[in-house]
Amino acid sequence: MPSVVTIEVGRSAATAPSTGSGEFYQTGGYILTNNHVVAGAARGASIEVMLSDGQQAPATLVGRDPLTDLAVIKAPEVQSPRVIALRSSAGLQVGQPMVGWWS
Repeated sequence: MPSVVTIEVGRSAATAPSTGSGEFYQTGGYILTNNHVVAGAARGASIEVMLSDGQQAPATLVGRDPLTDLAVIKAPEVQSPRVIALRSSAGLQVGQPMVGWWS
């Protein structure tokens, strides 16, 4: 839960507001999310993130890929975000249960 954020993208002249979630995946405030959540920011809408502890911060769009529906945003004002621990999936089998661990 500490690495998960709620993302709110405001209304712009070209888009409706949207809400979604993302996860801090790298220090510096980098958040991985879905493109469809933040697509409005590419057309001028603002982004705000809410952390599980109630902290709120503005974010900016770093990059997005509509084809794979992935995007990266950055919330640099968040102090010491909890980052998810990424592991290798090389030893996993299709259908094998998996649990995420936070560092």
